[in-house]
Amino acid sequence: MYISRQGRSWMMLIILFGVELCAVAAADADGQCDGDGCEERHNAWTSQGECLQERMGWDSFVCVCTASVCDMPGSIPHPQQTDVYTVVTSDRQHHRFHVTHGTMSTAPTGGGHVVHLNTRIAYQQMLGFGGSVTDASGIVFFGLSEAVQDLLIRSYFGADGIAYNIVRTPIGGSDFSKRPYSYDDRPGDVALAHFALAQEDLMYKVPLLKRAQTLAKETSELKIFASPWSPPAWMKNNGRFNGSGSLIPAMRQPYADYIVKFLDEYSSRGLRMWGITTQNEPLAGLQFDVAFNAMVFTAEDMRAWLVENLLPALTAGGHDDLELIISDQGRDHLPHYPAQILAHDELSRRVSGIGIHWYQDTPENLHHLTETRAVLPDYFTLHTEACLGYDSPPTERVKLGDWGRAERYASSIIETSNRGTSGWVDWNLALDLQGGPNWASNFVDSPIIVDTEHDKFYRQPMYYALGHFSKFVARGARAVYMSLLHAPLPGVAASAFLNPDGGVVVVLLNSEETETTVSLQPRMSQEKYINIVLPAKSIQTVLFRAT
Repeated sequence: MYISRQGRSWMMLIILFGVELCAVAAADADGQCDGDGCEERHNAWTSQGECLQERMGWDSFVCVCTASVCDMPGSIPHPQQTDVYTVVTSDRQHHRFHVTHGTMSTAPTGGGHVVHLNTRIAYQQMLGFGGSVTDASGIVFFGLSEAVQDLLIRSYFGADGIAYNIVRTPIGGSDFSKRPYSYDDRPGDVALAHFALAQEDLMYKVPLLKRAQTLAKETSELKIFASPWSPPAWMKNNGRFNGSGSLIPAMRQPYADYIVKFLDEYSSRGLRMWGITTQNEPLAGLQFDVAFNAMVFTAEDMRAWLVENLLPALTAGGHDDLELIISDQGRDHLPHYPAQILAHDELSRRVSGIGIHWYQDTPENLHHLTETRAVLPDYFTLHTEACLGYDSPPTERVKLGDWGRAERYASSIIETSNRGTSGWVDWNLALDLQGGPNWASNFVDSPIIVDTEHDKFYRQPMYYALGHFSKFVARGARAVYMSLLHAPLPGVAASAFLNPDGGVVVVLLNSEETETTVSLQPRMSQEKYINIVLPAKSIQTVLFRAT
C-alpha cells in the first residue's frame, strides 16, 4: 500500500503518541513495570485535564498524582445568569469532577422526580469542611519530593483543589504518631519547666499547617482547632498514655497550664488556634480499654476542670477568643453529655460548640442530632472526626479505589447537614499504603494515600466525595429547605445550601445500581426546572443562582 510523505509523517506522530500513552499506562513512576503490579489504567476527563486512573482490585479507581502527571479539579465557578446551571459529576465507573452546563427547562422531565427548593427557609450556618494534620500525615507528606508535596497540599487547600477551610490537629501525640509522647515527659514537673514542642511538631505539623494556611487564603481563612488525646502519662491515675486512666485531681491545674503552653507555642509560630476540643472521645475509656492515647473525662469532672482550671488559665494567657468545643465523641452521647456541662452558667456562656465523631453512628441514634439542636440551640454542632477501615480485616484497612467508602462519606455529610451540623472534618489528610504510621497499629483508610517509595499519591473516591461539598459550599452558607427532607426518594439523598453571594449548591447522592432522573425546581414560584440524570452510583453537585 502506498503512503505519501505527508501521510507517513502523520502516521509517525500517531505511533509516537500511542507509544507514549502505552508507556504511561504500563509503567510506574520510576518508569518500570513490576509485573503483577501493572494494574489497568486509563484516562478520565475532569474540568482541568486528565486523571490518570489506576484500578487496584476494588470496584472503582484512584487518580494517580506524580510530579509529571496530576489533574486538579480546577476552577468551577457558579453560573451568574439565573436560568443556567452547572453540574459536577463523580461516579463509580467513569468520572471525577466531570463538568457540564445547561439551561433550565419550563417543564420537568416526564417520569422524573420533582424536588422543590426554598432558599428563604434557611437553617444552620456552615463553618466549613476539612481534615486533620496528624504526625502520620506530616511524615508521609514530607516523604515526598517538593514538587509532589506541592500537588498534595494544593489538592486539599488550593483554589484549584477542593478548598478545605478548617483543620484539626492533635495536642501532642495521638495513635497516628510513631510513638506515644507528650510535651513534658518529666514525671512530677508540675511547673512544666521542661515543656517543649516535640520534633514531630517542628518537623511535620507546624510546617504543614503553615503551608495549608497560606494556600487556604486563596479561598477562605483557615480555621485550625486542636484536640488533646492524653496529658503526660504521669498526670493520669494509670500512669500510661493509653488505657482507661483519668486525670489525677492534683494535676488539674498543671494540665490546664499545659494546654495554654501549647496554644502559646503554636501562636508564636504564626498558628493561632481558632478553637480547641476539650478532650478527644472522653468516655471511650469507660467502654473499652483504649489501645492508644486516651483519657476518661466524665461530664462532671470536665465541668469542674473547665470552670476551676482551664477557663481562668485561658483568660490569664490571653486566649479568651478561643472557641471551646465540648464532647468530641460519638452522637450516642448526645445530648446528655454536653447538656450536663452546659448546665453551668459560666460554661453556657463560654462554650461555642459540640464536636461529634461518627464511629457509633446508626440509623437508630440519628435523631440525637435533631434532639441536640432542639435542646441546645445556641451551640453549633461540628462533625470533628471520621475515617473508614478501623473495623476491617488487616488486608482491607486501606481499600484503594473503593466507591462504597465514598458513598459512606457523602451520606454522612448529607444526613448530618440536614440535621443541623455546621461542618464536617475528616481524620488524617494522608496516610501510607498500610494506613499509617500508627504506633498502636490502628491502621485506617484516608482520602489520599501516599506511596513515598515511588514519589506519588493516590486520590481516592473519598477525596472527591468530600470535594463535592468543600469546594462549593462557602463558609457562612446556610442549609436550606428541599422537599427531599420530608419526602425521600429510594436510593437518593441530598442537601441544599445557599452561599453568602447568592449561589445555590445542591449535592445529590445516588447509591442505587441504576440511574435515576430528578427535576430540581429552584424557585417554587416559577415553572423552571433543572432536569438531570443521576448516573448509577454517583455524586453530583448542582450550581445555580438563587434569583
